[in-house]
Amino acid sequence: MTSDESPILELLRHSYAVRQTTGLSPCPGSRGARDRESCGRPESADTLCSHASSILEAAADHLHAFDQLVRAKQYAAAPWVCSRAVLEACGIVCWLLASQATPTARIGRSLSLRMETLVRQRKVANSNGDAKTLSKVDARLEEVAAIAEGLGFNRRLDNRKRLSGINLPMPSATELVEKLSGSENIYRILSGVAHHDPSTLTYLVFDAKEGETARGDVRRRAVQNDLLALLAASTGLAFGRATWAWVFYFGGSLADLSAHLDAFGDQVKVGDECRFWRDGAE
Repeated sequence: MTSDESPILELLRHSYAVRQTTGLSPCPGSRGARDRESCGRPESADTLCSHASSILEAAADHLHAFDQLVRAKQYAAAPWVCSRAVLEACGIVCWLLASQATPTARIGRSLSLRMETLVRQRKVANSNGDAKTLSKVDARLEEVAAIAEGLGFNRRLDNRKRLSGINLPMPSATELVEKLSGSENIYRILSGVAHHDPSTLTYLVFDAKEGETARGDVRRRAVQNDLLALLAASTGLAFGRATWAWVFYFGGSLADLSAHLDAFGDQVKVGDECRFWRDGAE
């Protein structure tokens, strides 16, 4: 680690290098390659890989921004929101590539994610009164639903009998984060900052008491450096989990990644109980 490189930046740099060794497609013999061979529709397996890769890259971007904000020691609210984005993205990646799921289920999760996105696009088009875009989105929803049906999934309709997904619904962000690292409570606190909950802002963003008046306390914005250091450790570990899932699925070197995760764990002083990579987990 260079003198101006933080533990998170070092983790980002090394994890990117590990991922680069596999290239854009799963290595022969990897779980990803086997999924592609067995799923009955290789294009859908390719889409699953694309979804996982692009979302992991977005998580890395958020993590880099989080690190920059924390190191600046000037921003009281923004780092919490960046951490929340990292946890959400990493939760999705781990859900998509989960070893506990069957190959067909992993493909179905990717299709479910795609349909969730299309449903949101439909809402935007409907709100804008954009009939042309609405027609395109509905047509694409039908196409994805037909692909899903070909793989054994059923359609799911909303209360208005409109196509809204398949019978493998995507969990909520809170559920995904809980499955990722048991961090539901942390995620809810981060959401409190993102949604500007007054109580959460008071304790995490305006914690410095300057005085009192007849109408209550006077507080100023305060950067919680000690808490943000703890958050950096948990956020980096969440990114590590998603990277581990990706590297395993694509057939990269888990040994190399494990060494880099150990280095990160040493730098941020996490205990053995937090070092999931030592369990040989997939």
